[in-house]
Amino acid sequence: MSSTRPEPDLDAEREVDLGRYLDALVARWWLPLLGLVVGVALGYLLAVGGKEVYRAQATVYVGTPYGPGGNATLQSLATNPNSVGRIARGQETIERVAQESGMSPRELRAGVSTRAVKSGAPKTAPNQLYAVSVKGDRRGEVNAATAAIAERIVDEVGGYARLKRQ
Repeated sequence: MSSTRPEPDLDAEREVDLGRYLDALVARWWLPLLGLVVGVALGYLLAVGGKEVYRAQATVYVGTPYGPGGNATLQSLATNPNSVGRIARGQETIERVAQESGMSPRELRAGVSTRAVKSGAPKTAPNQLYAVSVKGDRRGEVNAATAAIAERIVDEVGGYARLKRQ
């Protein structure tokens, strides 16, 4: 023997008693007020306790050396897309720039970043422009470190660009 269950009535109306919810909110008025006070206090503490972070950025032109005919790109440090990042984050660069700028090597390692600046050139052409940025707590030191890293990259990679400029 099988027993059949009655089908649920899907079209039945269900009333929502908003008054019940309003009564519960009025009875516990202190909960929303407490949430508001805690939110304001946390926001204030974060605004006061947060430290300023400075970011300086330099754009570096490394150039692209071409062969004698002018149509073939020569392979060099300037055409290697990893060269700029490796030089900027290299141990020798970090130590030298830390001495020149006054930032600690640890702070520099955490704050240095590089990225290629996209141009209208075809994807097969190597990047010529790179953005080097440094983040830190003190504006003067961050600016000095960014300039020193950019200068080091140009010294190492930008030989072709230096010759082209003269």
